[in-house]
Amino acid sequence: MPTQRRHGPDVPLKPTLCMLPRAVALAVGLLLGLAAAPAWAEDAPREVDTKAQAAALIEGFKSKSPEIRVKAATQAKDVQHDSLTSPLVKLLSDKEWGVREAVIAALATRQSKAARKKASSSLVARLPRLTKDTVDEEELLLAIEALGALEQPAAVKPLLGGINLETDIRIVRARMNAVANIPDKKAIEGLIDFLARGRRGGAGAQRDAARKALQYATGADARARDHKSSGRDADRWRAWWRENEKHFDFEAVKAARAQAAADAAEEAAKAEAKKEARAKRKRDKAKQGKKQGKKPNKPAGEPKPAAPAIPD
Repeated sequence: MPTQRRHGPDVPLKPTLCMLPRAVALAVGLLLGLAAAPAWAEDAPREVDTKAQAAALIEGFKSKSPEIRVKAATQAKDVQHDSLTSPLVKLLSDKEWGVREAVIAALATRQSKAARKKASSSLVARLPRLTKDTVDEEELLLAIEALGALEQPAAVKPLLGGINLETDIRIVRARMNAVANIPDKKAIEGLIDFLARGRRGGAGAQRDAARKALQYATGADARARDHKSSGRDADRWRAWWRENEKHFDFEAVKAARAQAAADAAEEAAKAEAKKEARAKRKRDKAKQGKKQGKKPNKPAGEPKPAAPAIPD
């Protein structure tokens, strides 16, 4: 089980920020929303360009305060500038877990081709150490998820190669899902190869994870479609892929997945709304029942009827 770790000791923000150079203090104060932004910055422009934002965040990465480093890395998720990639990668070795957590999330959102490639290769390089250290299981899961989001074909082999018969099934599924999210033939072929190896190893849960990953990656189920090829699952998938590889449209499958997710979310929202409406009707009915069953109160000053006189 992952060990819970603290972000580190709280460091007073006001003195730390005011000790920064004037221009940097302004940028960091505005971007990170720190209450200690200097008074001279009150009349300064509230919008800065992306390059200035990136420069301010990089200064935040260098802070001795773990809280400021976490804030800077968190803000970096919404700032797309290639100058941020290398400093973020450097922070992957930060001693504070909270900083590394925010950094992995920020790297997963990189958009330019060069930044995504660098972010992915850096996370791949950390996989062996994270895999060996059971204390960092939570960090390993985050790194694997980020690799799936970055969608780099070069990550397929390291993701699948880190699985053995003793690997926790949660980690297996995470690695499989990350590979399935990579829109490249290497991902599909790698999952088919793993399925073929898995049947010899006898790891049923791992084979099942590979099947589900293939279904997610392709939008198809070669086993359920009774493919004409004989043999086990891996053989059927391999035959199916030979027929479909040349005209396979990864973007169409990705769009279909997104639409299916949106439809599922909409249906869930409708179901929740109906559930709430039923609960409200039930509450209203219960209130109405209480009102109808309650005896009316007599006026406060109304005299009680006199008791009949007893004859002598």
